[in-house]
Amino acid sequence: MIRAIFASVLAVVVTSVGAVAQSRDAVSFEAPETVELAMVVTMLSELDPGGQSVQRSGPYAEAVTAHFAPHTDHPLFEALGDSFNLPRLAGNAADFAFNEEGQIIEIDDTGSLWGDTDGDLFRRHLALLQDFADQSDFLAFYEAQQPVYNAALSDLQAQTDSAGMTAWLEDNFTARPGPMRIIVSPLIDGFNWGTLFKPQTRIWVAPPVGGTPASEKSDYDRVNDGYSVFTELDHSYVNPATTLILDQVEPGFSQLDVWAGQGTGARAYATAELQFNEYMTWAVYLMYAADQLPAEAFGELKEEFVSFMVDRRGFIAFDDFADEALRLFQSGMTAEETMPVLAAWARDYVDVVE
Repeated sequence: MIRAIFASVLAVVVTSVGAVAQSRDAVSFEAPETVELAMVVTMLSELDPGGQSVQRSGPYAEAVTAHFAPHTDHPLFEALGDSFNLPRLAGNAADFAFNEEGQIIEIDDTGSLWGDTDGDLFRRHLALLQDFADQSDFLAFYEAQQPVYNAALSDLQAQTDSAGMTAWLEDNFTARPGPMRIIVSPLIDGFNWGTLFKPQTRIWVAPPVGGTPASEKSDYDRVNDGYSVFTELDHSYVNPATTLILDQVEPGFSQLDVWAGQGTGARAYATAELQFNEYMTWAVYLMYAADQLPAEAFGELKEEFVSFMVDRRGFIAFDDFADEALRLFQSGMTAEETMPVLAAWARDYVDVVE
């Protein structure tokens, strides 16, 4: 089943910046303390009650509630309110770590998420986050929950063919994004997102619940189960390629009504560049799947994901876009080579449908 999206075995070790499962293919799987602090705060807040952004059920969520319930009147929650942006809190938390004295310190000055320092909720509320962590004895809770984090990391790494994904992407794109951090929290539910910070890409995903290692899965399950990681990884390749042809993308994709349904999540991608990146990201996933699967199995998967994109996310022209992208790819083009051709196709498509 496809998760709803609003907006991927070596030994697991514990370091000063949290649980990390290192991978030989330049992809690390991590559960940083500061990110988990942000996710705990989010779970205890009034953000998205009953929604799918945050996991609020299950044994781990129950452990969070039991430990932190006496601290839900902390001023931090009033300061955040009930409609804050989750990536601006938990996403920016990855720039920080706890030092040996339990103080939250900055470890990465690359810049706030989306270049928006004013919207950086972790940085803005750093003093309150520190006080909440101190008052609630967060680090003791985090240490006690190491088996949960380590199991999530090792399960995700075992179940994700990150080496195969990155090898395929590097065969199809010229960009080389460098090290990638896949950040996991048991409290992330259906909300996955990524950032393209230099020198590393960061991807936030929900951990799997049980499951079979990628090496033991059928090809269909390996590709289908890996979509959430792949479609964040490939942004690191698609987005830089888009910037090189943005003048070709804008004439077609600036017509938002053609590409994004009214009142749908797709409208959040409010520029031609963002729309094209999202269309391409998922079209590239289908290209990858077409390379991995026999025709009948691929047809089944394509139908499922086209429905997901059109009916559930609101990218209303994805069916036609994906068909053209696959036609070009299967004619012998690399994924990156299809992009300027698809930008030109989109200009003609707009003229036809308007």
